[in-house]
Amino acid sequence: MRHNMNQPGKSLGVIGLGGLGHLAVKFGKAFGLKVTVWSTSFWVHFVSSKAIKMLILYLHHPISLHFIIDIASGDIPFDSYLSLLKTNGVLILVGFPSEVKFMPHSLITDMRTVSGSATGGAKQTQEKCWTSVQRTIS
Repeated sequence: MRHNMNQPGKSLGVIGLGGLGHLAVKFGKAFGLKVTVWSTSFWVHFVSSKAIKMLILYLHHPISLHFIIDIASGDIPFDSYLSLLKTNGVLILVGFPSEVKFMPHSLITDMRTVSGSATGGAKQTQEKCWTSVQRTIS
């Protein structure tokens, strides 16, 4: 919601489908976003494809997204993921990689943004709770 992610029809990529990743997917779907997930866990692939029925892609698949949320705590190829963002796209860091490294070109050419927050404040938490109730996200 903070980055206008509650606009139906936009696209969201989620890196990491653990507990927090599942919440990102649920909120994305509730907002009407087209959700794409990247994961390295076989179990997550199985659960996602059978229970949630969403598309799981590997990084080399051509795609263009409005938002990407990095929930995984491992290091990722930031330039590769940034290249998947549309103009004015936003990469949000929630996980804790050991290092964040990317070429400035990855941001400057298409006015992309990198943002992050370990936790939201009280106002953001209240917004999420209210949205969960309104859209019956459980």
